[in-house]
Amino acid sequence: MDNIQLTENEKKELEEFYHKHKNCCMKHLGKPFFSTTGGQYTFLITPTGLGNVIQVQCNVCKEIKDITDVSNW
Repeated sequence: MDNIQLTENEKKELEEFYHKHKNCCMKHLGKPFFSTTGGQYTFLITPTGLGNVIQVQCNVCKEIKDITDVSNW
């Protein structure tokens, strides 16, 4: 698979998601981080004939957000 490059709109959506979930570990797990090796977020990338569908998941609360910018498809 080719390297995935996020558009500016996708980066903005991702930053908003990070900001919303930055305290999930403390709120749900009672600790400041998910694990010593990270892993709080998972990226789900689904290739299609038009472009990649990009989703990000918070591994603490399990919320998934589609950040795909379809404006250039």
